[in-house]
Amino acid sequence: HREVIALDPDTGEQRWRFDPRADTSNNAYLACRGVAYYKAPEGTATACPERIISSVGDARIMALNARTGALCQDFGKGGYVSLRQYMGEVPKGFHFVTSPPLVIHDRVVLGGWIYDGQKTNEPSGAVRAFNPINGEIVWAWDVGHPDDPVVHPTPDQTFTRGTPNAWGVYTADVARGILYLPTGNAVPDYYGAERRPFDEKYSSSLVALDVDTGAPRWSFQTLH
Repeated sequence: HREVIALDPDTGEQRWRFDPRADTSNNAYLACRGVAYYKAPEGTATACPERIISSVGDARIMALNARTGALCQDFGKGGYVSLRQYMGEVPKGFHFVTSPPLVIHDRVVLGGWIYDGQKTNEPSGAVRAFNPINGEIVWAWDVGHPDDPVVHPTPDQTFTRGTPNAWGVYTADVARGILYLPTGNAVPDYYGAERRPFDEKYSSSLVALDVDTGAPRWSFQTLH
């Protein structure tokens, strides 16, 4: 249920424990594959220079002080950022993060799991990058805009619904600034008769994005 627990590495003694008390009453899965760590550059004005960033089972991410386990109040609203932003209608349990976010180049990058096999026009599979200090969105990779798939959303914007999602663990080349995403299929997953050209281009693929800008470098489709 996304509790984060800090242990002494020598003795195993618990140092702190945090329970976000998420509403997971309609979640099909409760998978949680880890947390991320971020250390702010020297001189950053924050009470949380070292923080643990983790997903919450009800479509949120949170930032915790790595030393004390307290919520970092300068991250989003009281330590939380809602992942429902720019997603339009999100029924309970239809979108949540099952893997740890990736922290690189002062970005917190994540996508999310979209409920498979239910219907078309589910929430977007957009991959998003957030500022690790204040939680503000930096860029989003939305394949529904083939000519310009990187967007800097405005308050009234909604990401393209039903697009392929990248719910697994991400990999990055820090020196080259490249992020590697494994994508699944556009919803409803196995049924492909209503897929759009941009769905077909990026489904079942390995996609390389520029970490700083979100711009796609290349993609390789493993299954056509």
